[in-house]
Amino acid sequence: MSKMFLCAFFIYIQIHGSSGVSSECLSGDTCGELVAASEDGAASDPSAIVLLQRSHQVNGPMCINAQAALEYEHHRLLDWIAYHNLLGIECFFLHLDMCHSNLSSPEQLRVYNALHAMQLPLAHVIEHSDEMICDTYERDPPANLMSSIRPKYLMNIDLDEYLVLDSGPCVGTAEDARAHQSLAKPPSIIDFLENTVSQQGVGYMYAHRHTYGTSGYTKQPSSPSTMPEFYFLDERVGNCLRTDPHISGPKDEIPETVRNGDAGKIIMIAPFGDDAYRYKGHFIDFPNERSTIYPNGTRVCESLENSWNELDAQCAPLLPSTPQPLFINHYVTGALEDCMKKARTAHSDRRRPARGNMTGRSDGECRFYHPGTSEYEKGKQFMLTDAVLVKYGAATRTRAAEIFNL
Repeated sequence: MSKMFLCAFFIYIQIHGSSGVSSECLSGDTCGELVAASEDGAASDPSAIVLLQRSHQVNGPMCINAQAALEYEHHRLLDWIAYHNLLGIECFFLHLDMCHSNLSSPEQLRVYNALHAMQLPLAHVIEHSDEMICDTYERDPPANLMSSIRPKYLMNIDLDEYLVLDSGPCVGTAEDARAHQSLAKPPSIIDFLENTVSQQGVGYMYAHRHTYGTSGYTKQPSSPSTMPEFYFLDERVGNCLRTDPHISGPKDEIPETVRNGDAGKIIMIAPFGDDAYRYKGHFIDFPNERSTIYPNGTRVCESLENSWNELDAQCAPLLPSTPQPLFINHYVTGALEDCMKKARTAHSDRRRPARGNMTGRSDGECRFYHPGTSEYEKGKQFMLTDAVLVKYGAATRTRAAEIFNL
C-alpha cells in the first residue's frame, strides 16, 4: 500500500470526520495496520473497508444506472446495492418501476422502505409510474444529478448482473468458497479502472457476461435471514477460464440467445457527451476517436465485421477469447419460478423475433438452465460450477445491514 494512498485516507478523515473509525486510527502506524489487514481480507469492520475505498474517488465516482421492479427483484435488490458498494461504487441511479411493484406485499414494502432509508448520499431512487415509461424500459441517468455529481465512470446494468473482479479460473466447488467467505471482500473497481484506463483516448470498457442458471432451485433460495441469492447459484455456462461463453448446437435444440453467447455491458468513461443520456443495454456505436477496450487493455470492435448480431447495434464487441480480470456474472434465471414469472409477465424492449415473446426471455430458456428438464439435458455438457462470488456472501449481508439499517 503506497504512502500516497495513506495520505489520501487521512485527508478524507480530516475533511469528512472520523465517524465509524476508531480514535486510535488517527495515527499513521495504526492506520497502516488497518490498511494491511483490509488487504488480507481480515478487517473486522466492513465500513472501514468502504471508507478506504472512498479515498480513491478523487476524480469523481463511478455511477451505476439501473432499473428495478419490486415484483421481480425485491429479493435481490438490497444485496445487489450492498455488493456493488463493497466494490467501491457509491453512486446509484435506481429507476424504480412502480408499474410492477406491489406495496401491498409486506416483503416488497419492506424493501421499498429500506431503499428510501438508504445511507448512501449519492444513491438516488427515481420512481416511474407511467405505463409507457415502464414498458419501454426507460432509464436515462438524471441530467441534474449527472451535472452535480460529475461521475468519472458510468454504467447501465441490470439487477441480475454483478460486476466481478477476479483474475483466477473458476472456483470449482461452492463448499470451498463458502468455507472462506467470512474473510472475503471484493477488490476496488475504482483502483482497477484508474490503473487500466489511463491510456489516452479510451472512452469505453467492455465487460463480458457469463450466464448462471438455477443451480437446481425451483423456488428462491435466498431470504432476508440467510445469504444473498448469488451465494446459492453457482452453475454457469462456459469453460473454467471464462474464455468461451458460447453454447454450440442445433438451432432446434439450443435457443438462439443461448447459442449466440451472453453479450456484455459497457462502462463509459468521462467525458460522456450525449452517450450518457441515451439508453445502451449491450452495445454502443463507438466513435472512432475514443477507443473501446477489454478489461485486460486490448482494443475491441474495430468494424461491423466483428459484430455477432448486427441487428442489435452498428457495432458490437467481439466475444473475448482470453481470460479477463473484470466480467459480469449474469444470473439470468434466478430460481426457475422467478424466471418463468418474468418470461410471462415482465416488460422489456428486447423484441427479438427468435424469442417468440417481448419479455427478454422465454419458458424454453428458463428450462434450458434448470437441471432435470429435457432442455437442460441438451446443453448440460456446457455447464460447470463456478462459485466465484460465493465468498462475498457474508460481507454483502453485513454491508446491506449498515446501508439499510436492517
